Amino acid sequence: MSRFKKGAFFFCLLFLSGCSSVSPWERGTLAKAHMSLEPAPLQNSLRTHQYGSREAASGGGAAGGGGCGCY
Repeated sequence: MSRFKKGAFFFCLLFLSGCSSVSPWERGTLAKAHMSLEPAPLQNSLRTHQYGSREAASGGGAAGGGGCGCY
């Protein structure tokens, strides 16, 4: 077996070992608010809107503004 194939094989084993199934009684624990990537989506949305308005940038946030710096 070539060195590349061995390396690719171990690389795949390394990443496939991280996959696991979640039991039904564990799903409630993983679905809690503090486990999410964005714990406060409303606050993040408001912050993004304010940043876009102050910077007068319309990239990514889909909000444009005058750039005056006011809220």
